[in-house]
Amino acid sequence: MKTDYDIIVAGGGLAGMIAAQSASYYSKQRLSILVLDRNPEPTIGKKTINGWVCGDAVGKNTVDYMTERIKIAWGNPEIEHPVKGVMAFSPDRETSIPFDGDGYMLNRQQLPQRQLRDAKKAGVNIQYSVALRGLLYDNGTVVGVEGTNLVTNEPFKKTAKIVVDATGVTSMLRNGLSINAKIERKIDRDDLESTGRHIMKFESGIEDKKEFDPDYCIIHLDQDIAPGGYGWVFPKGKNKVNIGLGVQQKELIKRNQRLGARVTM
Repeated sequence: MKTDYDIIVAGGGLAGMIAAQSASYYSKQRLSILVLDRNPEPTIGKKTINGWVCGDAVGKNTVDYMTERIKIAWGNPEIEHPVKGVMAFSPDRETSIPFDGDGYMLNRQQLPQRQLRDAKKAGVNIQYSVALRGLLYDNGTVVGVEGTNLVTNEPFKKTAKIVVDATGVTSMLRNGLSINAKIERKIDRDDLESTGRHIMKFESGIEDKKEFDPDYCIIHLDQDIAPGGYGWVFPKGKNKVNIGLGVQQKELIKRNQRLGARVTM
């Protein structure tokens, strides 16, 4: 079967771009690769209409591994701040456990643009503003994707020898998979956490490394504040921080019952 591309990568976020760049590198740019993203070019890789994906912290060894394997090196401004490790605090903040290891805080708005530039240099084709809704099949095999071009409102269909789904945990492609495969269609809600974060700048005050440490990502293990998850305070500079919570639905219900609260996600 003749296809439009060798590889189609659905999703132009962190995972999708690395998959596309890896395929291009290892094939010495001999493969035709298409990355599809629902966002326009300036906001490629944006997770939702409400904001950018979290996950700013990454180990230096991971970045080094990627650099060695596909020869793409990240720098400023996509790497925003270096850290020396993670510090986990007990609920009363009297006990702390350090997890040392060099890492970086990423700028998740700048990183997609860096990945986009690198992908283009690697010969990867990019198409923006495409909302995918399903897969194309031939004799029980996935051979492409279909959806809508959000700019023209016209149907969109492309075929490939390999389709990579990098559209995230709520993927319509995986959820609607209609072939026999050992692929989990829908992720159990109990295996997920709802998260919320803010990027904030602040003025320097009294130093308290239980509250903020420019050298360490702080994790607060407090089931009253973040049931089933944790709170975090990740430095993005001397006066800039990523602060947020991760909460599990079933544990939040238990916490509300225990405290007589009505907090919802």
